[in-house]
Amino acid sequence: MLHLQDLHDFPAVVIQCHNIPDADTIASAFALGRYFEQRGTPVKLVYAGPCPISKPNLARFVEALDIPLVYLRDASRDQLSLFPNEPDRLLITVDCQHGAGNVQLIENDAVCVIDHHIKEKDLARFELIEPYLGSCSTVIWKLLQQAEFDFSANPDVATALYYGLYTDTNSFAELFHPMDRDLLDHLDFDAKLIKELKGCNLAKEELTITGEALHRARYDDARGAAIFEAPPCDPNILGFISDLAMQVQDVNVIVGFTPISGGIKLSLRSATAEVMANELAGFLTEGRGSGGGNKEKAGGFLSLPESDTGAGDFLSHRLAKYFDNYDKIISGAYQPDTTDMPRYKKKPLQQGYVRLSDLYSEGTEVIVRTLEGDASFTVSADTYLMIGVQGEAYPIDRQKFERSYIQEDGTFSFLPAAMTEAFYAPTVKDKLRHESIDLLPHARPCKASGETFIHASPLERNTKVFTPWYADGYMHGKPGDYLAVRSDSNSDLYIIAAPIFQLSYEPLPD
Repeated sequence: MLHLQDLHDFPAVVIQCHNIPDADTIASAFALGRYFEQRGTPVKLVYAGPCPISKPNLARFVEALDIPLVYLRDASRDQLSLFPNEPDRLLITVDCQHGAGNVQLIENDAVCVIDHHIKEKDLARFELIEPYLGSCSTVIWKLLQQAEFDFSANPDVATALYYGLYTDTNSFAELFHPMDRDLLDHLDFDAKLIKELKGCNLAKEELTITGEALHRARYDDARGAAIFEAPPCDPNILGFISDLAMQVQDVNVIVGFTPISGGIKLSLRSATAEVMANELAGFLTEGRGSGGGNKEKAGGFLSLPESDTGAGDFLSHRLAKYFDNYDKIISGAYQPDTTDMPRYKKKPLQQGYVRLSDLYSEGTEVIVRTLEGDASFTVSADTYLMIGVQGEAYPIDRQKFERSYIQEDGTFSFLPAAMTEAFYAPTVKDKLRHESIDLLPHARPCKASGETFIHASPLERNTKVFTPWYADGYMHGKPGDYLAVRSDSNSDLYIIAAPIFQLSYEPLPD
């Protein structure tokens, strides 16, 4: 795991944006440059490529925040002026990867790569690639948080990172990870400037791009879906086109894409309760990229060989496979036949629980933030949150908790297997006061009572389970995950991911 202190020993730093820079790469370079500048390290921010910045919002962005970004018109010549007396300088590429097709190659002995796209090749000695995040601005914010950077004393940096995330996630509609949402909650930004930038975002030529994309859309009337390809454009323009396409009669699902280095950028929309856009994004990009967002809007990146010109056909095939290969179960209306479903009991593993009424007064509206997304609750004496062996958080009512678990003394802690690169510790936030609390320090330990039994069987097809806990969405599972039903309640159906099931349950003898 890279930390900024790992880069302290270099006498000078060059921070490079990708060619034809967008707000995310500019914001990332600016924030990182300020960090080194305040440490007294000489730093230069540069970009190269076919042309200098011309988009009105980006030109205004750079001007308003006085970002010292330099365009290298002839990279092979101009790079010689980058600290020529410091051969041990460090080159950092942000929102791109050194040697990739979307960034002019600058030869340098010491290279650091900071990015949020899928890793394209073996990289440098220093690297931080976090493709589960929605923007490189989030990666930089996380690094600066760890380095105790004072954002309150640098409001221009806070504004830049806010705008970087805004543009790379289609106005925050395609946020990938709870850490992206944390950035929004923690940064105070220049609202007047952001409003101004929003008002000069669309250039005239992008109206032509919009028209071309909509004109070439493919419609699947049977499934109420449409796919369009846009010429190369900013992510926020792609999202703008998706929003327009959603207004077409009888179209409930949109998949838009535009080519970028190494693959395609996706923008998805859904207006039906039976398709969550974030889940569809995960399905389309599985094994070849990453995706996420919320139930109605999502985005992602799909890696494709540069020689592959059939992105539209590939997406059409995957979208058809998505619609044609899942079962739908409505909890309460569906009565499972448990005759051939083996019985299991929960292993006596330590889990955590939090009584929300210990943190907030009853009636408080709160948002619980986990890796799976945000969920809203009204605090009551009977509302508990369970924290599982992999950090997953889910609600349980008091009566069910008391039947199923035994409270323990001591401190709740994770199994080592719970900690992954994308791990996120769940938090809870007061909707009115916008104050967040980490749940882990408040979690108490408990173990299964040994009297919680379920019937479960592995899924053979993609499955969606609609339950009262997910009134505006559903639980979804893939082949190999488990459909479970409590032995004492045939209507209590849910899906358990395979890794969690194997950690948490053991079979009962016949």
